[in-house]
Amino acid sequence: MAPATISADRLLAQLKAERRTMAILGDEYGGTAGLVSIDNILDDLIGDIGDEFRANASVPEPLPDGRVRLPGSLPVDDAAAWTRVHWNHEATTVGGLVMERLSRVPVPGDRLLIEGVQVEVEAVIRRVVHSVLVTPMASAEQDLIPPAETSND
Repeated sequence: MAPATISADRLLAQLKAERRTMAILGDEYGGTAGLVSIDNILDDLIGDIGDEFRANASVPEPLPDGRVRLPGSLPVDDAAAWTRVHWNHEATTVGGLVMERLSRVPVPGDRLLIEGVQVEVEAVIRRVVHSVLVTPMASAEQDLIPPAETSND
């Protein structure tokens, strides 16, 4: 058992010296504060590490037709970079926002307009929105029509 106040680098050194992969953290009253693995420590020290046993985190994917495939697990606040709109929401994820707006479990093919952004449910796995296709709002630069060239003959 290690104290809950131990620094990540000191705990990592202790686990290495004791040839262990996990530690129970104790609080000041002698109770259990949590369980920490080497993976948790390394994630804290150097960031998330890929693992062949973990499912790959889905990332937004721009499509040739101008739409963007967003994973349902994408945090709603991160979607603004792809939709060009900040969505007002109570939900945590894009999938949760779709469920919130539909007031039901979505099915593939469901379409809705969320604050001017066309959203189509692409895939639902075990009642969880896996991915959606969004048509981003046009940016101000894209909305401008270039002036016609004039020639002075």
